[in-house]
Amino acid sequence: MSRSLTYILTLSIPILLVLTNIYFFMTPSYLDYEYGKSDFHQRARLPRAPWCAARV
Repeated sequence: MSRSLTYILTLSIPILLVLTNIYFFMTPSYLDYEYGKSDFHQRARLPRAPWCAARV
């Protein structure tokens, strides 16, 4: 029982890290930094990633 629980946890932690990285890198400030000023941040009000805030 506990072995399968730790197995699920060790699998879910990297998946969560990858998903949060994908979410944070699709923030408007990242898109502005990569592709110039876009209207993405007017259409989708997404929270900015902390490490992208300096690029604005």
